[in-house]
Amino acid sequence: MQKNCGADNAEWTQALNRLRNHFFERDIEPFRSALKAHCLKLTRNPVLADDLMQEALIKSLAICRICGGPDNIRAYVLRTATNLWIDQLRKNQRARAAADSMAVTSAPTRHEPAEPLFELIAAELPQREFQALMLTVVHGYTGSEAAQLLETTPAAIKMATSRARKKLRTIETNSDITG
Repeated sequence: MQKNCGADNAEWTQALNRLRNHFFERDIEPFRSALKAHCLKLTRNPVLADDLMQEALIKSLAICRICGGPDNIRAYVLRTATNLWIDQLRKNQRARAAADSMAVTSAPTRHEPAEPLFELIAAELPQREFQALMLTVVHGYTGSEAAQLLETTPAAIKMATSRARKKLRTIETNSDITG
């Protein structure tokens, strides 16, 4: 006797979708406007507020699917939206700090100004390799520190720096970039 697993899966999927719709209508829909207002208050931008609201709902629904959901779903979703916004602000702040730390602030001590050289190097290398090279070689960050700033692993920084150096050696042998 052989079961028709395809039919069972289709029925299961339909039942699960009905349950999700019921959960959404019962637990989420009543405070959806409050969530939208909360997200708008956090972001001060309607487009970002919509994105934040969607992320918060997706994350909350995923958690509710896994563990049944918290007792106060409204508070949980609002808190999720707040935490997602804080995480995004921190990520943006780290990215700005990394970009600021890569800015050339001191004039070179010998030969010609370094700015055109850095521009040439930046044009020749992919962004991640250029960032890794600037942080580790020019600014003296360790691989771990650079990885933390760029939100990657120390091994990825080491590989990016190695590739950047190899490309620069190739460029140097092909054309004399130092003058």
